Amino acid sequence: MLSVFQVFKAIGRFAVPPLVIIGGFAQCALAQSQFEATVITSQGKAASGNLDAFMSDQIDTYATGASAAAQGLGPAAKATGRIRRTEHDGFSANPNIFAGNKTYGAEIKEASGFGSLSLASPGLIFGGHIRFGMMAGATNLTVESKPNTANPAPAKGSIGSADIDSAMFGGSVLWYGDIGYISAAVVAFTGDTTMSDKFLPGVITRFQQSSSGTSSSLTIGRTFPITPGDNTVKLDLRGSYGFTRATTSALDANPALPGTSLLSFEYETSSLSFSPMLFADLKAGDVNIRPFVQGTVRKLFDYTNKSRAYGAFIPGTVYGNYDEARLFGTIEAGINASYQNWQFGLSVYTEQSDDSDTIGGKIGGSYQFN
Repeated sequence: MLSVFQVFKAIGRFAVPPLVIIGGFAQCALAQSQFEATVITSQGKAASGNLDAFMSDQIDTYATGASAAAQGLGPAAKATGRIRRTEHDGFSANPNIFAGNKTYGAEIKEASGFGSLSLASPGLIFGGHIRFGMMAGATNLTVESKPNTANPAPAKGSIGSADIDSAMFGGSVLWYGDIGYISAAVVAFTGDTTMSDKFLPGVITRFQQSSSGTSSSLTIGRTFPITPGDNTVKLDLRGSYGFTRATTSALDANPALPGTSLLSFEYETSSLSFSPMLFADLKAGDVNIRPFVQGTVRKLFDYTNKSRAYGAFIPGTVYGNYDEARLFGTIEAGINASYQNWQFGLSVYTEQSDDSDTIGGKIGGSYQFN
C-alpha cells in the first residue's frame, strides 16, 4: 500500500516534468484505495454479521423455541459475543492498475459484543405474538495486508494495516405464530479507523478516517416437526433479504499538502439468503438442550465497492471499482441450553467463497423476566 505522499517523494528524486508527476497522482490514489476496499468491506460484513446474530437470537429463542424462555411474554435481556477470522485473496480492480488485476490479500480479525433487550406486546395480533428488540454494542476489527499470487512482495507486515473501533445500535420486530414467523431488523454503526502505510522500508505513514453505515434485513420462515413427542427433531426453513451500506469520510492521502489528494469510499450490497436449520429439542425436567446444524447460501447483488479520488493534484474526479466473489456458503453448528428462565448458547461456523475463507464463533446468555 503506497501512499500518494510517499510516491511523490520517490518521484521527486528524478527529473520528471511536473505535469507527469501531477497526472500520476490519480493512479497513486487508486493504489492507496486498494487497501481501503478491504477496510470498508470488513466493516460492512461485521455489521451484517452482528445483524444476523441479533436477528437469529430473537427467532431461535421465540419463533422456534421450546424452552421456558420461549413461552414468556415479559422482557428479556441477552449478551452476545462474536469472533471471526477471514483470509481474503484480494479484489479485482477497474481500472486495472494492479498485477494480475488483483489487489493485495488481507487477514481480517473481528471481535464484537452487544447487549439486547426485548419485550412482547400484550395479547395476540393476527393470531400470533409480536416482540420488539433493541441492541447496542461495539466492534473491533484489525486488517493486515498480505501478498498473494498476483502480488508476491513485500511480505505480510510490510504492506499496510488498519485498526477499526466502532459502536453499533439497532432494533428489531418479530411476529411469530402457528403459521411461521417474520422478522425485520436494522443495525447502524459509526467508527474510527487508523491505517498504517508500511510500503517503503523504514517509513510508516498513518492515516485517520471515520466511517458509518447500516445493515438491515427482512426474514420469513417456518418450523416443521419431523418427529413427535417431547424429544423431537425439527426442520426450520428461513429466507432473508438484506441490505448493507457503509461509507467513509475523506482521507487526506497527502498529509504534507492537505487537500491535494483526497480519498473516500463507498460499499453497498443487497443479498438473498436461504438458511435451513436441523435441530433437536431434548428435555430432561426443567432443562432443555438443543443441538443444531444450519447451512446458509447467500448471494450478493447490486454490489458496489468504490473509491473516489479528488483534489488539487488529481485532475477531475477519479473512481476505482473493486469486486469479489458474490456467492457464499456457510455451515454453523452449536448447542443451546435452557434452565427455567436462563438460556445459554455456543456455536462455531465456517464461511467460504471463491475469494475468502472465514472461521468464527458466537457465545451468548439470556434471562427471561416473566
